Amino acid sequence: MEHAPTDDDEPQTERTEPLETASGWDLTDTPFIDELEEQEGFYRVKYDSGQATPSFVIITIVSKVTGIDPLDLDQLYDSIDGDALDALCTADCYSVTQVTFQYNECEITIGTDGIVEVVAG
Repeated sequence: MEHAPTDDDEPQTERTEPLETASGWDLTDTPFIDELEEQEGFYRVKYDSGQATPSFVIITIVSKVTGIDPLDLDQLYDSIDGDALDALCTADCYSVTQVTFQYNECEITIGTDGIVEVVAG
């Protein structure tokens, strides 16, 4: 498949199929999500850390999973320090580091490998 160059002369990645879950959760408008797995209230997302911060990714995913507008979600800082989370998850590490916490009645696990797992509450 041929890619059209951008203004920066870097190739764009194109999806061959829209990223949509079995429940109809459409991710075609979410360019930083590369892969998605869904199974009965469990979501596993691979995201592009070059396009979005981990804290932004978590808010976006939890909003999609719960059906709650991002502005109506609880503050992320009520559950975890978003700046510290972003620093930890974007750090260069020799091994995968993971953090698990509760946010908006969901259990979130995020790691330095660019994977977020959400278990809906």
